[in-house]
Amino acid sequence: MVKIRKGYVMSPQERLHFEHMDALPRKAYGQVESNDKPQTVYPPRSYVFIHTEIWKH
Repeated sequence: MVKIRKGYVMSPQERLHFEHMDALPRKAYGQVESNDKPQTVYPPRSYVFIHTEIWKH
């Protein structure tokens, strides 16, 4: 189930598309990767790649 921000009002087209996409079967697992960059010219930072809830084919 996809969570929608509280108080967000969808248009009828958005609602129809959301209900269609939300009903599709999904895999129950995903992948998370992170990469930490040390401080150089910019402050130190972390990049996070999250790939979850992939549609089944």
